[in-house]
Parts: sequence; C-alpha cells; structure tokens
Amino acid sequence: MAKQTIYNAGIYVRLSQEDMRAGESLSIENQKLILTKYVKEQGWNLVDTYVDDGWSGTDFDRPAVQRLLSDAQSGKINLIICKDLSRFGRNYIEVGRYVDYIFPSYNIRFIALNDNVDTASKDTSALDMMPIVNLFNEWHAASTSKKIKAVIEANAKAGKYRTTCAPFGYTKGDDPNHLPVIDPDAAPIVRNIFEMRASGISPHHIADKLNEDGVPIPSDYYYAKLGKPNPRRTRHMWSPETVRQILHNFTYLGHLVQLRTRTVSYKNHKVIKNDEEDMIVVKNTHEPKKIKLVIQNSITIDCTNGELDPMTKAFLQIAGVFGELEHDMICSRVKSGVANARAKGKQVGRPQKTLAQIPDKVKEKYSLYKHGDITKTEYAAMCGISRPTLDKYINLMTETL
Repeated sequence: MAKQTIYNAGIYVRLSQEDMRAGESLSIENQKLILTKYVKEQGWNLVDTYVDDGWSGTDFDRPAVQRLLSDAQSGKINLIICKDLSRFGRNYIEVGRYVDYIFPSYNIRFIALNDNVDTASKDTSALDMMPIVNLFNEWHAASTSKKIKAVIEANAKAGKYRTTCAPFGYTKGDDPNHLPVIDPDAAPIVRNIFEMRASGISPHHIADKLNEDGVPIPSDYYYAKLGKPNPRRTRHMWSPETVRQILHNFTYLGHLVQLRTRTVSYKNHKVIKNDEEDMIVVKNTHEPKKIKLVIQNSITIDCTNGELDPMTKAFLQIAGVFGELEHDMICSRVKSGVANARAKGKQVGRPQKTLAQIPDKVKEKYSLYKHGDITKTEYAAMCGISRPTLDKYINLMTETL
C-alpha cells in the first residue's frame, strides 16, 4: 500500500438493538465523541460520519456501511476509523475480506481504535490477533442470537403476544402478555367477512363488496387510529388475498399461533416460513370472534367457543367429501355444455361490454391517466374499482376512443 500523506477520514459508528442494553459506553454519541477527538488530535480531515443505528453487525447490507464503502472506493475518503472491530462487523469472513483484501487494493487505511488495529502498522501484534478477535466477535453475535431466540420461544410458550400490531378487529391489550382485545369499531367488519364467506360468497366478491361500501383496508384503519397517513405502498383497496388472510387466521378463534416465521441464520436475515410443528400454538388465550356458520339456511355450527365437538367435525368432513363429488360432477357437466354450445356456434360466456356500460367516472378520469397525470393505482382508487376491472375498461376505451 502506497504511503498516504493526507488523510481524509470517515468515522463509522454502529449500535444494534442488543448493544443498547450495554448502556452509554456503546452509545452512538459516545462513539462519535471518542473518534472525532482522535481524528482532531492526529490532524486529519474529517469528511463524514457514517451511522447505522439499530443494525446487526452480521448484516453488511447496512445503509451507512454501504455508503462508507462506496465513498472509500470512489476516493472521497482514504481512512476508515471505528471504535473497535465489532462496530465494523461481527461476520469474521466479511470483516477479514474488507480489511485484508478490499481496503489495501484501494489504498485505504483502516483503524479499529480500541483493538489497536491499524493497517498502516503491519508489524503490530494487534494485526496478528485480528482474525481471533473477529472470530470472537462473530461467536458473540451467534451466542446473543441463541439467547434472544430462547427468550422469544419461552415467551411464546407462556402465551405472551409478540407483535407490532394485532390482527384487524383486535387491539393489543394492556395486560402483561399484551393479549388481543376485541376492537368494537373493526370487529363488525371481521364478523361480516366470516358471515359472507359462510354464506358461499367468494373472497374476490367479498373484497369487491368491502370496496363498494368504502370500508378501509386494515393498514389504512390502523394508521388512521394513530392519526398518521399510511406509509405503506398500497392501492388502499381490499384484495381477495387480504380477505383470505383474515379467514385463515387462528387468532379469530381465540388462539395464539406464534413463531410462524424465522430467519435462515444469525448471519442471513432472510425470513422464511416455519414448519407447522415448529410453530407454537397456545389455545384459548383471548376472546374469539362470536361467529356462527349457517349452512343452507338449516344447519348452524357454533364457532363462538373456538372448538368443535366430534360429531360436528365428522359432519363437516362428510359434507366436504360430498361437496368435492358435487363439484366434480358440476364441472364435468359445465364443460360438456360449453363444448356443445360452441359446436352449435353459440356465444359462450358473458357478452362483451360496450363503451356505454363503462361508468361515467371511469371515462371522465381516462384523459388524466392517458396523459400520465395519474397512475393506474390512483385511477382505480379514484373510481372505487379494482385494478383488474379497470384494466378491462382501459382496454375497451383504448380500442374505441
């Protein structure tokens, strides 16, 4: 590495959520104070300070560390300083790759102050010990991860509810376990969704009905109660998938299903779905939704206690078998009828919509969309229709207007 004469320094500081428990000694401000003072004492130019607050050291996709590395590779800085090696990272392979290979190739000096690591001083024992220090730092991250996971699992088994916000129709309780409490404003909407599905209405048509009635989607409702705009990128319209998520959520039966997902490892933070046997289910932790299913206006199945008796379960299984047989028979007849109609030259399916059947609101806003003044998502929201329906209207208007 060529000898540098003028150093343009970049200070890097990091604090993970686990490090916050260590107190002031590891705080962002404390790291800044120590490193800024050191840079001034050496007479170097302080170009910038790079801060990753709340990020794990095993993750090298941190925004500030990526900006730091980009500035170093572009020549904006030629000296990187951090409080110790663990602040730069707790992945010994990645730390070693940067310090031993990447930084020297760009003629960048690296200093970990408290570990006495300085790549400009090749003969120090600290550089010889650096691989061992990095390995210990990663072991610390692995050990901390195991402890946190053990606490999370123990809390889940004890029925403590871990979530940022409760499912739609519930709020987080103020009790020590933060168990879901029925939200009187949203609960009727959830009950209506279950009742519509029980009466045979598909999730697609349930979503359309909710959109027609102007019912806010769960995320819009959540942030409205907080008095904030919804920061998520959304169409602000109900979709069949949102309806299905509510219908398949065991929370509405009064049970807690936790540890549904996990990360691949303490170094790979990709979230994957847990196998069912690895999920933790604690039954009857909170009040379920009061729902009764009525089948063909004659048979009532009471789900209000969250459990079904053996006879009811057997009936539903038998009904399911016959339902599948009936479904197959109807499908076969419909396919045969369609084939016969086509063979006779008859029109099959819904008649093609005409321009006159398109709602006036859709036609009025079409010019705004055509000239790029609004997006398709905004267009659909203004007209109160779904994107697939809007696509059909747009195709028809494009052909005829």
